[in-house]
Amino acid sequence: MRASASARHTTSKKKSLTFAAAASAMPNPMRTKNDDVKLALGLVGPGLVGKALLDQMRDYLPVLRETRGIDVSVLGIANSRKMLLSDRAMDLSNWQQVFNEATHPSDLVGFRDHLLTCKDPVVPVIVDCSASDHVSDFYKIWMESGVHVVTANKKVNSGPLERYQAVRSLQKDRKVHYFYETTVGAGLPVISTIKGLVDSGDRIASVEGVFSGTLSYLFNNFKAGARFSEIVAEAKASGYTEPDPRDDLSGTDVARKVANLARESGLELELSDIPVRSLVPKELESCETSEEFMRVRKLF
Repeated sequence: MRASASARHTTSKKKSLTFAAAASAMPNPMRTKNDDVKLALGLVGPGLVGKALLDQMRDYLPVLRETRGIDVSVLGIANSRKMLLSDRAMDLSNWQQVFNEATHPSDLVGFRDHLLTCKDPVVPVIVDCSASDHVSDFYKIWMESGVHVVTANKKVNSGPLERYQAVRSLQKDRKVHYFYETTVGAGLPVISTIKGLVDSGDRIASVEGVFSGTLSYLFNNFKAGARFSEIVAEAKASGYTEPDPRDDLSGTDVARKVANLARESGLELELSDIPVRSLVPKELESCETSEEFMRVRKLF
């Protein structure tokens, strides 16, 4: 199998497929308008990808309701510091302003509980648009409670094998959906293709591809006279890098995608089993934050 991701992956591709997965969190047989599937949706990580997804839902939810009989109510938005909860569908035309004014401390268990106690929408779904390993630790708690999870976050599928296997077991045991197509391939149906092959009895011999749109962008634009650090800054400003560009430059982001695809193909391996060669200068590896890294990168 040969898989190739777009050299310039965009936020719109990732959030579009995340939205498609969220919308598919329940099967949709023929229904009448009085028998719509009702989803109580909470979004974690309203950053670049999360914001784009909420903006897309603002425009498309009425269409989804009319054409698919799926009535999605966004009832919660959370980041690492605070969360916004509502007992009725949020007005997505001004969600950012309302969220900025929110003061409730972030509590991802309480976030789940809020979705579960809403009486009208009956299908609880949490969409993780963060890149946080901390958020990944809550998947098991959410799914044990019957909450469906849709994610663009690579940390579970490439993190500790024990945690990954626990999540996949819960998917079967609790009969909850766990969608993660957007974790590899810039929104291309790479994972679903591998899954289809494996489920039909094929054995994956190899997977080849360009798995970092960020590195492709950097090297396609690195020309004589250009400063590599400035191209990194341009890529980050355009939304092509991970929140911390060192995840791309160190090879960690590619390694996570390889681990994800390897596990999907049937291999049991840890992220540490995948060799990488970092492009991050030794002097910048010790930067404590991505902001510090972006400040001092100009020296190199």
